[in-house]
Order: sequence, then structure tokens, then C-alpha cells
Amino acid sequence: AINTKNVHRTNFLLDHRYGKDFVYDEMMVAGLGEMGKAAADAIAKLNPLASDKGPKPGEGPSKDERDSGHYDLLFVGLMPDGARFDAVVTGDRDPGYGSTSKMIAETARCMLETEG
Repeated sequence: AINTKNVHRTNFLLDHRYGKDFVYDEMMVAGLGEMGKAAADAIAKLNPLASDKGPKPGEGPSKDERDSGHYDLLFVGLMPDGARFDAVVTGDRDPGYGSTSKMIAETARCMLETEG
């Protein structure tokens, strides 16, 4: 996914601040059984950046779609000593539009609180 390349490049540009053995990957859970497989196959075929058939500027989600969007993410961290930690992130708006400003502000706050 796009984020994987960005996270690894950031680690490189920060002189391996996360460690030279740092690993990051992401995936989507599409469901179980045949329906899950069908959903995963359909998602895998989608690539809005592969052609000029994606939405044009101004053709994104409507305000109602942005306001009614949501997401539920699970981050799993595995440490070199075998310890595991999980973090759940949820949002009450479309992640691409409605929650972006909140995510940026919360990330900046976390960076300020943990710096030094």
C-alpha cells in the first residue's frame, strides 16, 4: 500500500530512527469465506491511480458521505523481545476528508508531547 513505502522512506530519511530492522506493513480485512475472498478480489482490482477514470477535482464524496463515513483500524506492534502491543484507532468521519484535519492535529500533539 502507499503508506508502507512512505513509512519506510521516512525511517530511511530519519537515519533509521525506528531501527534498521524496522518493519511496517498494512492490510485490509475483507471478511471470511467465499464472500471475503470475493470482496478481497474486488478490492485488489481497484486502483484509482492506474487510469484517468478516477474522480476529477470537485467530484469527491458529498458532505453527507463525508459526515457519515467512519473507520476502525487495528495497529499491531511486535518488539524485538517478542512483546506485542495493539492500538485501535477509530473515526467518526470519512478518513480521506472528514477526519484528516483531526488526524494531523492529533499527530502533531503526540509529537510535541513525546519529543525530548
